[in-house]
Amino acid sequence: ADTVAPDSLKKSNSIDAPIDYIAGDSIIFKMKSRVIEVYGEGNVKYKDIELSSGKIDLDLNKREVFAKAIIDTTGEKLDKPHFKQSSDEFDADSMRYNFDSKKGLAYGIITEQEDGYLHSQKTKIHENEEIHIKGGKYTTCDLDHPHFYVGMTRGKVIPKRQIVTGPAYLVIEDITT
Repeated sequence: ADTVAPDSLKKSNSIDAPIDYIAGDSIIFKMKSRVIEVYGEGNVKYKDIELSSGKIDLDLNKREVFAKAIIDTTGEKLDKPHFKQSSDEFDADSMRYNFDSKKGLAYGIITEQEDGYLHSQKTKIHENEEIHIKGGKYTTCDLDHPHFYVGMTRGKVIPKRQIVTGPAYLVIEDITT
């Protein structure tokens, strides 16, 4: 495991806490652009944030992290990004998160909410831990492709309180009712 210590130069783009990272395969440092690329079962920890994925790019200038799954020769996504902050966590196909603004953008997420699962095509993560979703599904089925769900064009999730949606519709076995 390696660590990037907080910048000692006190620039406006300094990191204010250590960033720990580890890779199952390799780590590439790009000194000019200040980007660290982590490959194969990568893991990055910063304060209360932990991200694991097959491919992670840590941009120290922008103070953001980008993660995506590795796609094998059959087209299957392996080692998908898993994001955890405090008690909230989710899996995604890809995601970007900024350490300063505490905002992120994720695609293809699946997260557990109360007694069900929330799927989303596009998700915006906000500083106050609320999320906005586009192309969502809420279901009690724990499969990646659920047999039944309430489909929603867009929605807002207020953790541990409620899910607010725009137009919603019931879907059973991929047939909209």
